[in-house]
Amino acid sequence: MKVKSIVLLVILSTVAVAAKRVGEQAEVKDDRQLQEEPKKRINWGDGMDNIGDGGFFDDIKDGLGDIFDNITDVFDDNNLGDGLGDGLGDFIGNLTDGLGDGLGDGLGDFDWPDSWPSLNDGIVDWANFDDWIDFDFDNFTWDLIDWDSSTWDDFLGDMDLDNPDVDFCPILETAIGIGKGFGIEGDCSCKENDDGDIAIGCDFQNECYNSSALCGEVKLNYTMRDEISVSACVDLENDSYPEVCFDYAYNMSGLGGHTCSASYGGNACECSLDGFCLNLNCSMYLPGAAFDSCQLLETVTEGDIISWLPEFPAFGDDFSQVFDNIDWEVIDWENLDTDNFNLGEIEWGSNARERRFGDIINVDPADDLMCPILQSFIGMSTEFSSSGGCTCGASEGEEQGLAMDCKFENACVDETTCASIGVSFEFAKLGGVQTEACVNFANDGHPETCFAFEVDVAQTSTPTCFATYGGKQCKCSIEDLCVAVDCSEHEPTAVVDTCQQIDFGSMDPISFIPRFAERRDAVDNPNGGNGDSTTEQLAAESSATTQRTTVLATLLVLIPLLS
Repeated sequence: MKVKSIVLLVILSTVAVAAKRVGEQAEVKDDRQLQEEPKKRINWGDGMDNIGDGGFFDDIKDGLGDIFDNITDVFDDNNLGDGLGDGLGDFIGNLTDGLGDGLGDGLGDFDWPDSWPSLNDGIVDWANFDDWIDFDFDNFTWDLIDWDSSTWDDFLGDMDLDNPDVDFCPILETAIGIGKGFGIEGDCSCKENDDGDIAIGCDFQNECYNSSALCGEVKLNYTMRDEISVSACVDLENDSYPEVCFDYAYNMSGLGGHTCSASYGGNACECSLDGFCLNLNCSMYLPGAAFDSCQLLETVTEGDIISWLPEFPAFGDDFSQVFDNIDWEVIDWENLDTDNFNLGEIEWGSNARERRFGDIINVDPADDLMCPILQSFIGMSTEFSSSGGCTCGASEGEEQGLAMDCKFENACVDETTCASIGVSFEFAKLGGVQTEACVNFANDGHPETCFAFEVDVAQTSTPTCFATYGGKQCKCSIEDLCVAVDCSEHEPTAVVDTCQQIDFGSMDPISFIPRFAERRDAVDNPNGGNGDSTTEQLAAESSATTQRTTVLATLLVLIPLLS
């Protein structure tokens, strides 16, 4: 039994050593195959597994298997020597095969190709490498080498773009992680810029989103300095959205943080990088123009350019603006993308009605920006505002909101119907912009006629309307901003036959002039007409008629007598 114990200890010790060695080698292999060093962003190459073919690990496993199989023989066979011999013999044989085939092929027998630059403690000796013609850069283990500032400078120093014998551009592309397919798709090319730096430029045409029908052009540019500067601009077809650009810089050693900047239509956005996973936030110019999660930038295959198209939810075909999802406090009203942020298409919801304009518009009421902002909420055109000389500021009413006042002189429906018009707006709550228009007729004798109504921005209620005629209350109705005024109880002609559609979109304000019929006394009553003057006019007409009748009767009597 003592012999058996000794044999067992020897065997188990040997097994432990072998298992440890196997684990170490497996760990090295796994680390090499699975490493993803985002700090380098390099192309791993086709010949990634340059150390052995796995035979070493297979032989070691076979050896361990035979050991455990033969341990049984040691204890079950009465012939101890035979059992021990079988067990240790097979084990040592297989272990030798494993170490010989595995380590020999993997490490000892692997010859670093002469066409590759030499390695000094894991650092490539680019300074003394000159065999660029035969350099097998496609299979070079770019992922296993380390860079520092001096080796990167040495590498760049040999990049002679004018050398007729060596095409250095694909070597440089491969070194920084641009794959062959990606480079061909983008028609990438190298040149030396005015500063003497080497640059790689790529132009991808008609690249389309997977999530929408949007397509466009993507331009990439790499500039090689101590750091590699990368810039990208996405220009979508038909100028459907402003150009989105971003750039970042990194160094090949992986030391130091990445810098990043971005723009939307030329205005700065928020930008950050986690490795090579990009975060963009341009929602201050267009709500929804921000990533939900970072976007990994890839540069290996021909289809990887899709990863450079900013996946803003706002660019999706099914995206809609929802009031509660908009971060109103961060909106840059001066640079807002009003072509794609349409207030008329917002899903307002029930919470919007009681929200105040002052709460969602972070602009000084006296700022020149205020009028264009308020105009956008009610669909008023710039032409209408300019024609009326509209001014904006803080409201002096009880609501303490925002106000807009516009005045139009001598606006004419036709040659006989003209008026001056004053229109005022009170922007307090989104549930209703109080609007009042007062019309002073120039020629047809109607007194000042005013009507007021609500513009429900939040689209949550039915608007109401009221009107006055010479200060006297009239009937008024409104539906979808189509206003009907009926003041016939004060003047039979002061009524419109059909409602008039109020229009803030055109330059001409004539939609605010009620189409009343022309009064009969309009020419003879320059004071605008009232009940007393009308009676006097009718009496004068009756007197003139009586006089004409009397004269005619006298003539009929005198004519026979004179003959």
